[in-house]
Amino acid sequence: MFVQESLELRWFLTRGEADSVAGLFDGVAVENEGKQRIDRYYVDPARLDIGTKERVEADKPPKFEVKYRTGVIHGFEVAPGVVGDLERWQKLSIPLNGNALDPDHRWVADTEKKRRLRKFEFDGDSVTEVSPTARPAAGCGLEFTEVTARVAGRPSVEVVTLGVEAFGAAGDLLRALTAVVNDVVSGAVVLTGAASASYPAWLGNEMQRVLGER
Repeated sequence: MFVQESLELRWFLTRGEADSVAGLFDGVAVENEGKQRIDRYYVDPARLDIGTKERVEADKPPKFEVKYRTGVIHGFEVAPGVVGDLERWQKLSIPLNGNALDPDHRWVADTEKKRRLRKFEFDGDSVTEVSPTARPAAGCGLEFTEVTARVAGRPSVEVVTLGVEAFGAAGDLLRALTAVVNDVVSGAVVLTGAASASYPAWLGNEMQRVLGER
């Protein structure tokens, strides 16, 4: 069992925004390219502050993860031209011997993710880029992910998302996140609060849309 606290920002991008952000990941390979990764979410549109998912990757045992949001600041300007919902999360991760979620359940959404990850180590003052496979005690990940989501059995929806996730001691989280956004993201693209959402919030909104069409 693994428990982690994080501070996060995420945006679901327009095609123009995605094209601008993609340049920040030139030369960064898709994680485990050629091997499918499925995150199977249980979606409750009434509880967008909780994320429950089964993570399935090729050649790895599945994991069951529960994240709950402990705080949020809406419309937080982390750097010039970069505004989003700043969220603090706690995550519990448990290895599984079998599947936890029924893929045919009406509240379940399957998401296939192709993620490009840059990782930065935080030394208390500044950030330094390290290998995506490194495990520094404190730092921040910057990810560009192409998502294909199938919600409640309906046809797939394709989106691109940019995420920033700081990890480490509670006192380092905001400084690490702010450093990465200022050093890498700010100036490359304008990101607004209207495009900002967590995976549980975006999937919850998609679930409500699908159920409303029935």
